[in-house]
Amino acid sequence: MKKQHGVKRLLGTCLPISLLCGTPQAVAQQAPSTLSSHLPSTLAGLALLGTGLLLWNYSLRRRVRARTRELHEERQRLADIMDKIDALVFQKDVDGRYTYVNPAFCRLLQRREEEILGRDDAGLLPLASARAIAASDRRILDAGEPWQRHAEKLLLPNGEERSYLTTKTPLRDNAGRIIGLQGIATDITEHSSATEALQAEKGRTDELLAEAEHMRQILLSTLEDQQLAEIQLRKLSQAVEQSPEAIVITNLKAEIEYVNEAFLQISGYRREEVLGRNPRILQSSRTPDERYTEMWSCLIEGRTWCGELINRRKNGALYHERALISPIRSAEGEITHYVAVKQDISEQRRLAQELERHRHHLEELVDLRTAELATAKRAAEVANQAKSAFLANMSHEIRTPMNAIIGLTHLLRKNVQDPEQRDRLDKVRNAGEHLLAVINDILDLSKIEAGKVELEAIPFTLDRLLPQVGMLVRDRAQDKGLSLLVEPAPVLEGSLLGDPTRLTQALLNYIGNAIKFTERGTIGLRCQLQEVSAEEATLRFEVSDTGIGIEAEALERLFNAFEQADNSTTRHYGGTGLGLAITRRLALQMGGQTGVDSRPGSGSTFWFTARLRRSQVAAPPLSAALSSAHSAEFPLHDERSPPVCCDRRVLLCEDNPVNQDVALALLADIGLEVDVAGNGREAVARAAATDYDLILMDMQMPLMDGLEASRAIRALPQCRELPIVAMTANAFAEDRERCLAAGMNDFLPKPVNPTALYRCLQHWLALPKSLPPPSPAQDDGSRLALTAAGKLDLEQALAITRNRPERLVKLLTMFAENHAGDIDRLRHEWQQGEGTAAERTAHSLKGTAATLGIQPLGRLATELDQALRTAEPDARIVELITTVEHELHSVCQLIRGEAEDKQGD
Repeated sequence: MKKQHGVKRLLGTCLPISLLCGTPQAVAQQAPSTLSSHLPSTLAGLALLGTGLLLWNYSLRRRVRARTRELHEERQRLADIMDKIDALVFQKDVDGRYTYVNPAFCRLLQRREEEILGRDDAGLLPLASARAIAASDRRILDAGEPWQRHAEKLLLPNGEERSYLTTKTPLRDNAGRIIGLQGIATDITEHSSATEALQAEKGRTDELLAEAEHMRQILLSTLEDQQLAEIQLRKLSQAVEQSPEAIVITNLKAEIEYVNEAFLQISGYRREEVLGRNPRILQSSRTPDERYTEMWSCLIEGRTWCGELINRRKNGALYHERALISPIRSAEGEITHYVAVKQDISEQRRLAQELERHRHHLEELVDLRTAELATAKRAAEVANQAKSAFLANMSHEIRTPMNAIIGLTHLLRKNVQDPEQRDRLDKVRNAGEHLLAVINDILDLSKIEAGKVELEAIPFTLDRLLPQVGMLVRDRAQDKGLSLLVEPAPVLEGSLLGDPTRLTQALLNYIGNAIKFTERGTIGLRCQLQEVSAEEATLRFEVSDTGIGIEAEALERLFNAFEQADNSTTRHYGGTGLGLAITRRLALQMGGQTGVDSRPGSGSTFWFTARLRRSQVAAPPLSAALSSAHSAEFPLHDERSPPVCCDRRVLLCEDNPVNQDVALALLADIGLEVDVAGNGREAVARAAATDYDLILMDMQMPLMDGLEASRAIRALPQCRELPIVAMTANAFAEDRERCLAAGMNDFLPKPVNPTALYRCLQHWLALPKSLPPPSPAQDDGSRLALTAAGKLDLEQALAITRNRPERLVKLLTMFAENHAGDIDRLRHEWQQGEGTAAERTAHSLKGTAATLGIQPLGRLATELDQALRTAEPDARIVELITTVEHELHSVCQLIRGEAEDKQGD
């Protein structure tokens, strides 16, 4: 400062102020005179002034450089901020052309800065957005006022719409004129969407709050009810969990979702071992497959199923259980789960079997204990029951030799020409047939008394039943010179539901007696309607005759077993007195009664009533198997040999090679063309591909049994009328009924009697009556080792081979080859729980041994088969398996020795 003041003082003394500070014109006017007078001092002052100016210029440039650096750094910091900021920063001139944009603006438009500067919004954005922005810019430029935080929407070139909060202010020069505008925009798209959604939901929220308050009141009012329901549910849950019955709940995939404690105790499994698994883990293969089919059929239809199952515990032990399985439905009625309530009845079954085995013995003990208190009538009834039981057991042992007697008599008579010998053979045959009829009656009566006869309920009509019955006995009546009059059946709309087979049996018993006790005149058969309603009809069947009549005092005894009018009747006419007793019991089962009106010398009228349900279902044609159901009571008295067949093709369904060979030989003897099916599935395939005249069907076969195969064949359009004849070792009445129910037409029990077989074929194939020449008699084969050892019924064996010992030896050899390993296989199947397979093996062994007359083995195999079918205790089955194994080994050893001897010869 001192230096500056010195310069000024120096200049002031050297030059006038006017020269230094005046105007150029003044200086020019004054300079010559002034300079001339003050030149020396002026020069010195200029020198000092120049030095001072240089110093000041240096200082000023330093300050300028420093300020320039500061401005550059500030500008760099501002550029860094503009580069990093997400908001859009821009400047425009008054024509709307961009003069500055920050990097965020460039990124938004996906353009470089030089591509944006100098262009307006119309060249950068869609037209609608450009016009909206230009309008807002114009308002700012015209008003000269800032545009603070206004929301506006921007449509981008890619079609996306974004929302921005924008602030714009006008730009002015130093004179205050508007030269453009600048602005900054912040993206609020997400915030805007959220705000709009929030506003939209606010009203809904208010509504929900009101509803929630209303629901809160409702929930408070129902809370107490729910608590009560929970208490009840807890009690129910405890009851289910503590129930002595096993309870299982599965889903629709049959996956276990819940089991209670009783299930775990009964099955032996832990809970984690069964949850999520299929209940089939309990299956033992001892439950028939059709039972599972029936169960699932009911459940799929939405119905409840109840039945018995044979299952296996975790430790391998078998147990019986009674199951009740029901579908569980949702509120909409859809099935969501299945619940099963199961009761272990193994002990009940064991006790029931034990009681059944000792029933007769206990009855005798009870009878002995109460003998002193019982009346004479009661004692007589007990005696009759004991007699019936004894005869029922004995009849099974009598049937086999009687079949052989009748068959051998038939063969012998063909080769005997002497009249006296033929007469004797006729008497032997008649006696055998009569005895078989007695045996059949005894079996029927014993089964009825034991409650083992269940009546069927199938549709039929009287206009078909009565003529069918008349046809069965017409020849016998005509042979005796009697007229048979079958009155027309009463008119009844629709059909009846009942058991036509048992009705036929009852009528045949009456008609048989009428023919037996009538020497001349007429036998009449009629039916009357006693009561008729929309649901039921009560019928009265009558059989009248013109026979000897019955004394009044004898009428009360007629319907008792083994009773006739008097002893002389038995001696003169024969008979057992069982037919009327059977008819009475059948009538009682059908809700009816029996009776007789008779006077000596004026004939008799026997009647019975039956109450049957009515049906609108069309009745199928009555099976001609009715004729064979009781054929033993009305034997054919012609002694014809097997007929000769031509152009007849038969399908033999038999899985056992020995039985196949026997049947093929019998069928070949009468010229039949035979195809063989080894199982039910093959039988169905052959029936579908070939036109057969008849099918012989075994009941038990692998893959598909005879019953199922018969149903499948009946479903084929071309096989609806095809005769199917059962040929099986299951010879009980219920087996016959099962065959008829499956669609079969007739029934031949094994061992098949050749005469019965030919008679059946003659009926169903309508064979001609021409006869082949008789077979010559051959060596009787009595030297066979099996015969000598008492293990072969030679008569039956020769009957089945038609008196051909060499063929018998071949069949026995086949038996040893095919059945020697049966017991090893059966024991393995039984131990593995394959009950059905084990029963099939025992059944095959039983049937083949019986067919060939290997009687001791056949009887033991029958006992084993029955024990397996009725699930007797394991100890009993093991005992029978060992016994059968020993007997089978002995038989096979004898057969092999016989074969070796034949080869040696």
